[in-house]
Amino acid sequence: MAVDVEGSGAPTGVVAGSAIGEAVDTISAALAGVVEAPSWQLTDEQLADLIGAVTGTQGGLSELVARLVGEAERRELARRAGAASTKAWLMGRTRLGYREAGTLVRHAAALTPGADGSVRWEATRHAWAAGAITAEQAVVITAALDRLGDNVQLGDKWAAQDTILTEAAHLSLSATKYLANHLIEVVDPDGVDAHLEQLLEDEEARARRNTSLSMGRVGDGTTKGAFRLPDAQADQLRITLD
Repeated sequence: MAVDVEGSGAPTGVVAGSAIGEAVDTISAALAGVVEAPSWQLTDEQLADLIGAVTGTQGGLSELVARLVGEAERRELARRAGAASTKAWLMGRTRLGYREAGTLVRHAAALTPGADGSVRWEATRHAWAAGAITAEQAVVITAALDRLGDNVQLGDKWAAQDTILTEAAHLSLSATKYLANHLIEVVDPDGVDAHLEQLLEDEEARARRNTSLSMGRVGDGTTKGAFRLPDAQADQLRITLD
C-alpha cells in the first residue's frame, strides 16, 4: 500500500519485492529528504550543474514510466479495467490531465516491442534512460528509424541509430528533428527520392483517413460546424471563403 513520506505525496512501499519498485521507493525517499534543503546556498556553478543533472534524472524516470505504460498496454490493463483507452485509464489511476496522459501513451509507443518481443531500438532506450537524450528526442529518433523501411538493411539502421544518438546528445529537439528528417540521405542516398515519395503517399493516405466534416444549422440563418481536412483541400476551402 502506498504511504506518503511525511506528507510529501511521495509513495513508499509501491511494489514489495520488485527491483523497479524498490528503486522508486529509494528515489522517493531521497527526494523527501531534500524537500527542506535550501537551494539558495548553492553556488552558481552548483546550481547550473544540478539543473543539468536533475534534468537527466528526469529523463531516466520518463523512460521508466514509458516502459511501464507500454507494458500496461501490452497486457491490455485498460480494457480489462473497463476503461475506454490507456489514456483514460491513466487519467483514472493518476492525477494526470488529458494531454499529459496522451503524452505518456505517445512516449510508450516509442518503446513498442518488435515481433520477437524485444525493444526495436534498444540503444535509443538506453540513451533515454541515461538522460543522454530527452523523451521527445527518443520519440523523434525511433520514428525516423521506423521510417527507413525494409529496403534498408538492419545493420545499416543500427549504424544510423548510433550516429543520430551521438549527435542528439548535443542537439536541441528542433535540431534533432532536422537530423532525423534527413537520416535517409545518410543511410540510403540512392533511395532518397523513392523514400520521400512513399512518405508523401503515406501522409496523404493518413490525411484522407482522418478527414471529417460535420455541420448543423443554428437557426439564425447561419450554419456552424467542425472539420478536419487535408492541407490541400483546406487551402482550397480558404480561397473559396475569401
